[in-house]
Amino acid sequence: LRNFRAWSPEHPNLYTAKVELVENGTVIQVRKERFGVRKLEVRGNDFYLNGKPFFIRGCGDNAVYPETGVSPADKDCHLKHLRLLRSAGFNYVRMHTHFEQPEYFDAADEAGVLLAPELAYYADECNDHFDYDPLRDAYDAFVAFRRNVSFAVRGCGNEGTLGDSAGYLVHRFHKELDPNSLAIEQDGGSYLRAGWGKGASDFCSGPLTSWRRGAIDPPVPMVAHEYLNLAAKADCRDAADWTGVLAPPATRKTRRANLGKSGLSDEWLDRLQDSQHALQKYWQKNGIEAARADPFCDGYVFWTIVDSTVFNAASGVYSAQGMFSPLWRPKRCGTTFADAAVYNSPACLLIDNDGPADRKGEAYPDELVFCASAPGVRESTNRVYAAGEEIPLDFMLSHYDEDLEIADGTLAWRFVAPDGTALLSGSRSVGAQAMGPMRILARERIRVPAVTTPTKATLHLTLSPSQTSQPSQHLSNSWDFWFFPKT
Repeated sequence: LRNFRAWSPEHPNLYTAKVELVENGTVIQVRKERFGVRKLEVRGNDFYLNGKPFFIRGCGDNAVYPETGVSPADKDCHLKHLRLLRSAGFNYVRMHTHFEQPEYFDAADEAGVLLAPELAYYADECNDHFDYDPLRDAYDAFVAFRRNVSFAVRGCGNEGTLGDSAGYLVHRFHKELDPNSLAIEQDGGSYLRAGWGKGASDFCSGPLTSWRRGAIDPPVPMVAHEYLNLAAKADCRDAADWTGVLAPPATRKTRRANLGKSGLSDEWLDRLQDSQHALQKYWQKNGIEAARADPFCDGYVFWTIVDSTVFNAASGVYSAQGMFSPLWRPKRCGTTFADAAVYNSPACLLIDNDGPADRKGEAYPDELVFCASAPGVRESTNRVYAAGEEIPLDFMLSHYDEDLEIADGTLAWRFVAPDGTALLSGSRSVGAQAMGPMRILARERIRVPAVTTPTKATLHLTLSPSQTSQPSQHLSNSWDFWFFPKT
């Protein structure tokens, strides 16, 4: 190909092949086929896309369609949604035990989203009682979608195993069909146990929530499974917007009746709902940054991009664990698309104020199943300090932006009060930064200034490369701290 351009999430370049059948100089049949060219591979325990280090910034898709009830055969509909998740920084979608419509794959080709659909298997059991034949199903999926460059990961199901022999055979079959895509036996099933994988997967599943940084160093890439799944209640204030075939999961009337038993008014209902969304917002940023800050982590699949609207019989409510609402809108007091793009971008700035960011945590027992909900170190991060105390700050960079070259630059930080007053500030030069996992740009020990009242102090961190053609290539991030008078 002349002036060849590879396909990637940041540059979803597509070509169209025109094939003509000619008889005696006359064209009697023409076929046009659209395609892209990319190489997704594993080198050691890292991902590479088109020869460059790659980090999976994934999310889960549970086929939530309030308007139609089922996935529409409408490329424009899917393209709209995929461009929204791309605007939030995501570059990868895992489909929970299902394959989407062909139009979804075509839209992903255009939007720049890698796809990891799954055969409908839970362990070695088939959904809907169809015949057990993973080789047949893997072949049918390959034939149906092999022209789509977005079809990047061949998966055989969710949270289990087909058994040592079957898992090995299916993985080998996947690789024979398409050696330039990845294959995993079952997402959430390839744990970091002794004798991991036995050749059944190209990468492994990591924990559901953040873990002790550096404690998990597998021999293959690790992608956190259904990461940061934190469910709130569905927002009844959106009920009027559910105008399609699905009924709203919660209404003001039903929620009011439930809270009325405790004497709580609509005002309390709304404040509780907003607080749940605010907690999810913090959890999402804190957890994604924790994964980015571990140099042994190679990606995550945030769970999920929109609320799944699944009824939880144990609690009697509809789960609402998504980053956005089922209508693809930011939640009230929740994460916006722009919020997520800051820490979910190809390159992002990070901090650690609980100790050296390059520390290696104590290893977990070998027999531990890593797809677990055990809380990690990041949930107890300290952001509250008294006047005169020292904050040990590590400023870090996770860099997977193929368009950002950092030959040198300036790292600047400042603590700012709510009225805009600068409380503390500083800067230093940084050298060249190649693409790859977390590295420490600077270590500072910052003394909290004397304050007379409790003060919310927002830390703003920026990295300005010395040579860049676009202002958007300047990186920034921020975190809230609290400073208190010393008593």
